[in-house]
Amino acid sequence: MRPRFTRREARAQRRRCHPLRKIGEWTNLAKMKQVNIHEAKTRLSQLIADVERGEEVVIARAGQPVVRLVKEQPERKVLRKAGSMKGEIWFAPDYDKADAEILEMFEESINAPLFPDENK
Repeated sequence: MRPRFTRREARAQRRRCHPLRKIGEWTNLAKMKQVNIHEAKTRLSQLIADVERGEEVVIARAGQPVVRLVKEQPERKVLRKAGSMKGEIWFAPDYDKADAEILEMFEESINAPLFPDENK
């Protein structure tokens, strides 16, 4: 029985489905520093310092890139302009007038005993 792919076809298929290629951020790996997982564990502090200087570091397993270390971008604060919602928000003319029914309910609750069962 013939295998599904020859070795050459399987290798080409793996290249097409590479995780970095899927993200759409495939870059020239020759310009990046590539280290294996063991080396990354032992030199993590140094690799972080390299990333802080602007370098990109790729961590590979068995020669295949797995993880890319890049510098974290600070979040940009959204600047708000005063008056940008002008005309979007409105209040009813009687928004601060108390409703008589609600006022009566409040007054009843104030005069009610705190623990009604204790008065019996």
